Amino acid sequence: MPHLSPSSHRATRKVRDVAERHRATLGELRHVESCTLSARAIGIVAGVFALVVAVMAFNGSVLQVAIFAVGMGLVLAVILRFVASEKLLVLERGLVVGSFGPFLSPYAVPYADVVAPSVAAIVGTQRPVSLLKADQGASATNRTALWSLRSVTFVGPTAEVSRAFTRTGTWQPQPDRQDLWVFSVRDAHRQEVLVHELAAALRLSGQPGADLVLPHALPARRLRVSVADADHLHLPERLRSTSLQVRAGTH
Repeated sequence: MPHLSPSSHRATRKVRDVAERHRATLGELRHVESCTLSARAIGIVAGVFALVVAVMAFNGSVLQVAIFAVGMGLVLAVILRFVASEKLLVLERGLVVGSFGPFLSPYAVPYADVVAPSVAAIVGTQRPVSLLKADQGASATNRTALWSLRSVTFVGPTAEVSRAFTRTGTWQPQPDRQDLWVFSVRDAHRQEVLVHELAAALRLSGQPGADLVLPHALPARRLRVSVADADHLHLPERLRSTSLQVRAGTH
């Protein structure tokens, strides 16, 4: 896979600044992946917006409709700007993943904290992933987008461990503090590209099990909320839902 050109449309100014900030610890930037809005998502948002404005037009004055339309448009633009700013940077010795929106700071994850054979490509909604985990609430390691039905997952450090590394650049092995990271991609092609980039970077950095990434992750798998699915994601036992642990105990 070719390395990302610095002039790529995905390598925004903030991406380049963040990559430079982590260059001493994570090396050079290899690839940038983002989950931009699909044409379908844009169409749905535009349709809902038009419908709401049309309803307002039947029940209000022209001035009221204009004020509402401008206000709602600005709110939607801000929300979508933040939601669509999720990116995953593949560097030589680690990843940077999270929101690149204004005033937000993404997480740095060294490859030494990534379980290489756990890299997986999944297809479908995010609900099965949530049901597989014991903690089904919001998580900073879940970087998903509502409009995406494809994700790449891996087992890595908890968000707290990653944030500590992001601040200090000092790595300390903490294998008992792991979580499942989930990153949405736009489509099947981008999913495959990201898996190949991760496999190459993990292999070049000498991570154990890196050669298993491609045969394990591809083709993408649709999850069915089973023990086999949890095993496929390499989900640690303590992170699995109680129902899965019960099922595993009955076999």
